[in-house]
Amino acid sequence: MIASKADRELYVSSSKPQIWQPLILALQLFHAVVRERRKYGALGWNSHYDFNYSDFRISMEQLHLMVDNFDPPPFKALKHLTG
Repeated sequence: MIASKADRELYVSSSKPQIWQPLILALQLFHAVVRERRKYGALGWNSHYDFNYSDFRISMEQLHLMVDNFDPPPFKALKHLTG
């Protein structure tokens, strides 16, 4: 889901595409699954959370910063961001 010109530029601007592209694909898949699950209401979820486009955009920017600014990327910190 690369919706805007700014999103497309962020998507291709990483200095480490071999790390960035699989991670952004995983984030996009997560976003799609959460959005699709909304159709089923509370079935399978403890509480309602709408992972909307602004959440996806912030997550994408944060992931981009961590991949580009650290060598190697802080995977341990990324794991703690997810819970």
